Amino acid sequence: MDPAALARRATRWHAAGLASSDAGQPGRAARELRAGLRLAKRHPALRDIHARLLISLAWAESERGRVELGFRLLDEAEALVAPPQRPILLGQRALLLKRSGRNAEALRQYDESIDLLSNLTHPPDLVKALNNRSLVHLEAGNVRLARADLRRCAEVAARHGLGLHVAMARTNLGCLDVIAGDLPAALRAFAQSDADYRVLAPGRLANLAVERARALVAAGLYREAERQLASAVERATQQQLGHTYADALQVRAEAALLAGEPVAAARWARRARAAFLGRTNVRPCGPGCPARAARRPGGRRGRPGA
Repeated sequence: MDPAALARRATRWHAAGLASSDAGQPGRAARELRAGLRLAKRHPALRDIHARLLISLAWAESERGRVELGFRLLDEAEALVAPPQRPILLGQRALLLKRSGRNAEALRQYDESIDLLSNLTHPPDLVKALNNRSLVHLEAGNVRLARADLRRCAEVAARHGLGLHVAMARTNLGCLDVIAGDLPAALRAFAQSDADYRVLAPGRLANLAVERARALVAAGLYREAERQLASAVERATQQQLGHTYADALQVRAEAALLAGEPVAAARWARRARAAFLGRTNVRPCGPGCPARAARRPGGRRGRPGA
């Protein structure tokens, strides 16, 4: 098959993989992206799409709990990546660094990526990087910077008709409202995003249920939170969403403890700990200290990979 035909087929697999990733289906995304890779590897002229497939696969595999594999895929992509794709690679590595608890390194990568992406004509990559950087700002306690990134993210997404990205930004702005104590505003934002996800990306509903549950726990509505979390656990299990599954168990433990059910809280906490330890993203630590399972305080979600 001639290189042009191979490139078209590989590009179609890449688009399919991105769509599955956006829909919260990392297992399916990985299969589609690997199908594209098998084509891209057949000719050296397909270097660009080969690199892009590797970058996207790094996210899909990390979402399935294979973060170290994700880093290896990005290292492989770096040997192939052309200058226009470099900011996409930087943003993807930043996402995995954040997942590994290395937020200072992640922020440097995001800053460089966004500086380059602002001059590009492919808005989805800028939107994703802004959304993901906002989460690093949030975990550092810089709520103002986080909100600024999310508002810019929503504006760019709306300007280019990226409805799912608008919903994702709205969800994370709702998370900021929870932190600020404006629970009615947060629940309104989550309700709007729920309606969008059901049409655009039902696979995102598991994560949204976790965020809704956080708001309900903050409001003292533990039974309502438990219903959301049970749904999140079921959906995350079906979709192989390892981090969402662990987050849901963790919040379930918090809800049970606050509801005066210490035995149930301990049970959910043990399961959450096992789930986090079962992933390969461990936080780095100083000499002699044991590795700890990486977790994102607040459980805010990054955007699917590029």
